[in-house]
Amino acid sequence: MIIMTFNVNEENKIIMKRFDFFIRLSDGVSEIHARAIGETAEEALDQLQKQKEYVEFVGEKTVAEVKLMGVSDVNDIKAGRFNLSPSMQEEGWWVVADTQRNVVVRFQEHAFNATYKATPLNDDYPALELATSLREIGEYVATYYPYLL
Repeated sequence: MIIMTFNVNEENKIIMKRFDFFIRLSDGVSEIHARAIGETAEEALDQLQKQKEYVEFVGEKTVAEVKLMGVSDVNDIKAGRFNLSPSMQEEGWWVVADTQRNVVVRFQEHAFNATYKATPLNDDYPALELATSLREIGEYVATYYPYLL
């Protein structure tokens, strides 16, 4: 089981930073500007390197240069609101729980849009509230765990 922990500030918000990187490959031609989220630049770069698009971009080449181009704060997700964990029932699937709106979403790794299944934990759940929760869960996963999408 993977347990995700984050530092929080006095308002109980997750303290994360958005890091902008410039990456040049050893072929002297290929380069990208990429953005990743983490508590440190090293963590953000590690998250970036897990993304499918990054792996495809690098391919068989090697990275010749990585420059940190900018850093900005990201602290809009309240700690404890969302819980992300791998599915205990199916390998390659993830579960996100919205503890504020009482909704659980299951999705297959690298196929969020095609496979997500939302389950409200309350009877007679208002459609607008479910739609809002789905949007916020999607934003949470896209912001903090884009390599899972």
